[in-house]
Formats: sequence, structure tokens, C-alpha cells
Amino acid sequence: QTVSNTAQLLAALIAAPANHIIACAPGTYTTLTRTTALNKTNVTIRPQTRSNPPTWSGPAIRLNNVSGVNFDGLRFTGTTAGTGGISGNLGRVTGRNCVCSGDRGRMQM
Repeated sequence: QTVSNTAQLLAALIAAPANHIIACAPGTYTTLTRTTALNKTNVTIRPQTRSNPPTWSGPAIRLNNVSGVNFDGLRFTGTTAGTGGISGNLGRVTGRNCVCSGDRGRMQM
């Protein structure tokens, strides 16, 4: 399943069955936020095209009470606090091949 913006990504994540892949089209995405419980089994969020991954350039992915999600090959850039993936109260969440750049781009889990 391919998505083109944050609203589509969140809807796809909520509806995703086990072992589903969500491919993000190139472009700049806004903050993906989910704070209510979401238990998935091996759902992967990755770029549609690895050579041109989507970018989050502000507060990026904020998840709480989420499990079973893999982030693979995403790019986080920025100079503002909170740029990147910020998650809490997680289970079975993996970040692979993600690039964090800029003085504030980071993953915090």
C-alpha cells in the first residue's frame, strides 16, 4: 500500500493487517501522532523508493502505546528540537536503515 501524506499514513497504519508494508511516496511529511493503543503484528513503514525516501523535517513520528511497527529506511532531518522519531511505552518497535541528520535529527525510544 502506498501513501502520499501523513493522514493517509495514519489511516493505513490503523487499518494494517499483520505483515503489511506501507510505502511512503517521496515528499515532506508532517508529524505522525498516535497516542491511543495500537497493537500490530510486523507492520513495516518504508519508502516507496529507497533512493528518494520521504522526509520529516519537523517533529516527525510521535507514538505512544504502539507495538509491532517497523520503520525501515526513513529520513529525518532538522535543526529544531523533537525532529525524528519520538516514542514511548512501546513494544516490538524497530528502526532499521533510518537516517537522522542535522543537529537535532534523532530517534528517541
